[in-house]
Amino acid sequence: MRPRLMRPRLMRPQARIGAIVARGLCVAIAGALLQVVTSCSILIDPEVGKGVGAQCSRDEECQASSCVDGLCTIGCNDAAGCPGGAVCAKDLCQLPLTVAYVHGGDPNADELTRSFEDGRLAADATLGYTTSSTDPNHPLVTDAVAAASDAAAAGNQVIVSTLPDPGGAFAGFAASHPGVTVLALRSTENEAGLVSFDARTFQSYYLAGVAAGRLTTENRIGIVATVAMPEVVASVNAYALGAQRVAPGVVVEVVWLHSFHDPSPPSTNSMERVLARKLEADGCDIVAHLADNERALDEVAALRGAGSSVRGIGANVDTACNAFAEGTCVGTAYFRWGPLLGEMIDAIHRQTTLAPSYVAGFAPSAAESVVGFSVDASVATANVLEAELDGLRAELSAGDGIAPIFTGPLTSTGQCDTEPCVAAGATLPAADLASMCWLVDGIVDDAAGPAQVPDEAECATGD
Repeated sequence: MRPRLMRPRLMRPQARIGAIVARGLCVAIAGALLQVVTSCSILIDPEVGKGVGAQCSRDEECQASSCVDGLCTIGCNDAAGCPGGAVCAKDLCQLPLTVAYVHGGDPNADELTRSFEDGRLAADATLGYTTSSTDPNHPLVTDAVAAASDAAAAGNQVIVSTLPDPGGAFAGFAASHPGVTVLALRSTENEAGLVSFDARTFQSYYLAGVAAGRLTTENRIGIVATVAMPEVVASVNAYALGAQRVAPGVVVEVVWLHSFHDPSPPSTNSMERVLARKLEADGCDIVAHLADNERALDEVAALRGAGSSVRGIGANVDTACNAFAEGTCVGTAYFRWGPLLGEMIDAIHRQTTLAPSYVAGFAPSAAESVVGFSVDASVATANVLEAELDGLRAELSAGDGIAPIFTGPLTSTGQCDTEPCVAAGATLPAADLASMCWLVDGIVDDAAGPAQVPDEAECATGD
């Protein structure tokens, strides 16, 4: 967030124009006897200054305004003090920007979608010049593209799709809407006007694994995975490596949902709950998950109500633990999309060139971190554990945060072409992380054997 700026001290428009005219030079030339010739030459800069919202590098480029943070602007107290069409945002006149969010789920039932809604509100509050709207419940990319077309027809300048776009369906939309910028979650295509964005989810699950490793009493923990794709596999591996860091020999069991959530109505037989029950029955005393909802944590709460000592780890939003009885939740691995959305939207507003892809994770400032993990206050050793995690957060905020987690030697459960998958002292390249389709040694399946990544379209192993 930029520091609060003092209102620029500006000339009134009339005085500024008068100053320009005064630069003219009038010269009277008298002839001999009764003949007087007068010549008056007014020298005026023929180029009209830029208006509010235009890019600039110095005050002189702006018409009756000043150059502040690269844009022509005027100080203001409210919108009445801004020229037609501009809004007063953070004491400066800014051009308004309309943003439409297209969601795959319902923020009232889907915690991942709620995390994007929280991010939308945070970005609006930080920027001040945006007006945003939401269109939820578009679980198919084709539906999301149709909703984006409606939003563009309504005059929105930016479309944010929070539905994963691994097939690049928004590329065609971006090509046919040159006046609109599309920010698409996890898009795989490059197209003018299309920007992909994502978060380093694996970083928060590494901290979740450390917490689980510290708190397990059975030396066996579990995780409900969703779709077998590199981003999910990386988070499962990070969870296991975090636990192994503090609890050597810990067993990590993974079970697969094969979707981001069970599409059927919530019930005790929802697959997220069924899989959480399976992990508890197999002896896992801490259960994490990667689903869009909190059904796995709901099941943990139900099991505890029936006498189990199992505990869960929430996901998506930092308030996930709040809805459950004390002792149910170890902590939550969450998203904070506001900083990333604000950065991208502000770049659009400033007419600067965006990178084709933005991926963000931990930052030196917790307020600017796009992912996080917080220990629930009900954990007996919460303060001690948080202090340990703070040191790891600092490590993860350096660069892309891969080295603290994926530095070798790392061996797999049998799916790497060569072992070890990552040599001693070497760090997994970012490109290999983005194509990760193997599990680290120590992860088991529900039959207690070395777990394998399911051979699905998103992560075909060829085995």
